[in-house]
Amino acid sequence: RSLVDCFHIFSFIPKCVSDVAALERITREALEDAADENICYIELRTGPKILFHHEGEVCTKEDYLGTIIRVMESFERRELNRYEANRQRRESSETRLPLIPRLIVSVDRSKTVEEAYENVDLAIELKASGCKQIVGVELGGDPTKNDFGEHFLPVFSKARRHGLPISIHCGEVPMARESRDRPDLVRAHEEALSILKFGPERLGHSLLISEDLGVMLDDLLIPVEVCPTSNVLTLELANHEEGCLLKGIQNHPQLRKWLDSKYPISLNTDDAGIFATTLTREYALVAKAFHLSKIDLSNMLIDSVETIFDPGKEKLKQAITA
Repeated sequence: RSLVDCFHIFSFIPKCVSDVAALERITREALEDAADENICYIELRTGPKILFHHEGEVCTKEDYLGTIIRVMESFERRELNRYEANRQRRESSETRLPLIPRLIVSVDRSKTVEEAYENVDLAIELKASGCKQIVGVELGGDPTKNDFGEHFLPVFSKARRHGLPISIHCGEVPMARESRDRPDLVRAHEEALSILKFGPERLGHSLLISEDLGVMLDDLLIPVEVCPTSNVLTLELANHEEGCLLKGIQNHPQLRKWLDSKYPISLNTDDAGIFATTLTREYALVAKAFHLSKIDLSNMLIDSVETIFDPGKEKLKQAITA
């Protein structure tokens, strides 16, 4: 699916998740799917929406986030109880670590600045109230809509002042420092430059970042959220390889360089449903595409813990390596 196709599909998702019961279900099932993969930490991300309760009452954006948080709290509590009970019984057959779910509040760049402030303010309020599930905010959505520096810089500056870690999607469309006949390429370059100067705690994708900004990124070492299958499909990297996903990943504009240089990255699914993938599959594909050993994979996974937004990263790393 191309980038345009994916955002077209995204537009239908709110129509499927139209009430609180559906929201509870998809949140719970997303966590269950992650636990089945032996994932021990996950950051889900969503932009708060107005839904309805089954009685027809309006579910506000605060209620929307509150619903997800309650599902996460309940799930994490069950996971910790299960893990502790198995440890006390010393059941060696049950080695899965508890899944720790966290939430990033999204800002859709195709929406208004007012809506962006609303989402960030909700995240700030929940974090200030002691909600440990809220760990950050992000800017995502259609990369051809609006501009970070022109529209959203003040919004995320406010998030930073309130101590919220930030992830910004960057380098999803072609760019160039100079171009006489393609002003869109220059605009994309200027926006990416403004994002790097802002210095978010993480970047999303960054696969089409220009060479000069790549040099800048190498100095900044901002961790990148890499989504191999998503990147291959949205850039159509496998089209000239008879549709071979593996060869498409080998054609990823940045991934080989990042792996060789040990650049800080994490592997992700982007959207497991739309791209028909799992995190396990992403690791397997990257390992096969670039001939990585089990030790390479282990080191990549452990190093990626340094990029998470939850403050308990050292405890998590100790649990993984124990």
